[in-house]
Amino acid sequence: MDPVASAEARIKQLCCLGLGGEVIMPAILEAMHDLVPSYANCFTWSGPWGEMRNSYAENMDELLPLLPFYFEQMYNRREEEVVVSFRDVMRSRVNGRRTVLLLEDRLKSDRRSYYRHDYYNLFLRPANLHQGLNVVVREAGVALGGFGLHRTERDPEFSFEQARPLERLMPFVAHALTAAPRSEASLMDTEREGLIVVDLEGRICHLSKEARRLLIMATRPVISWRTHSAELRLPFPVIRLCRRLYRVFSRKTLERTPPVYHHRNELGGFVFRAYWLNNDGLHQPSPEPASLIGVHLRFQEPLTVRILRRLGAMPALSRRQMQICLLLAMDVSNEQIAARMNMSKHTVVTHTRRIYDKLDVGSRSQLLAKITAT
Repeated sequence: MDPVASAEARIKQLCCLGLGGEVIMPAILEAMHDLVPSYANCFTWSGPWGEMRNSYAENMDELLPLLPFYFEQMYNRREEEVVVSFRDVMRSRVNGRRTVLLLEDRLKSDRRSYYRHDYYNLFLRPANLHQGLNVVVREAGVALGGFGLHRTERDPEFSFEQARPLERLMPFVAHALTAAPRSEASLMDTEREGLIVVDLEGRICHLSKEARRLLIMATRPVISWRTHSAELRLPFPVIRLCRRLYRVFSRKTLERTPPVYHHRNELGGFVFRAYWLNNDGLHQPSPEPASLIGVHLRFQEPLTVRILRRLGAMPALSRRQMQICLLLAMDVSNEQIAARMNMSKHTVVTHTRRIYDKLDVGSRSQLLAKITAT
């Protein structure tokens, strides 16, 4: 299948899972790279007056230190000297009610002035965001938020033609954003993991780049004009892990549980596991004050999101077979699949056999194992 068509189908399916916009947003932003090549994507939710309510960005680790400056000096203030603000974009005060906006559509000045302004040089450029493409999501004329796709100085300019596939998807995204989210019990481990180095009090001494990104996802700081902070802290239950680890080796009390903490939010699951990073704590009756603790952090994603992600990487399947494969993996009966897909049960069985042959499996359990493997 054509990669663009495959990505478009995957985003539509994500939007129709009923999981809620925040759960599927990371997967949507990832799939958008196959539709329109970009450096980093983000989505910002809009409030009733067009205010910035919250945001999720793929490069949030780069943006987070810059946010206090942005909200204190630029948001709905100095940025309006060179560009139309987010608020006015949400209120349709730029180019009517167009869904797709190129950088030229938002500029209030010439490009030379824009690239000389503090908004670009002190906020966008440090995050490697040279040019942007905005796509507004509306439901019944009301703006729900907007996507921002960004490219670096080395990348070519965005074009309106490139953005057309995104424009077609916005009604589906609106459908996801306005749906009442339902929780999904099943979570799957991913390959996304990182290491956080802390002291005995749980203060962060060092963390890997991926650990920083995952910790931001786990703590979900609210990114709005009312609430913003560049400070990144461990959740208090994770700080307790360090104390639990200390007690295990101090032998002052008998610990009943190992130093592991499972955290869950709208983005997925996060598993924190604490270990000693040196041998002092392993061989001494009580660890030395200078001992360091390593907190291993792993991300878990919802099962259905994992399935769609894996199916998108299997070019052997047709679009129809991908849809049936998803339903098979979700344990939907052949009769229910036939009703949903508007086909006979016999046709469903035929498609199922072809799916099994292409993926070299012989049952639903083998199919699920194959398409959920990391």
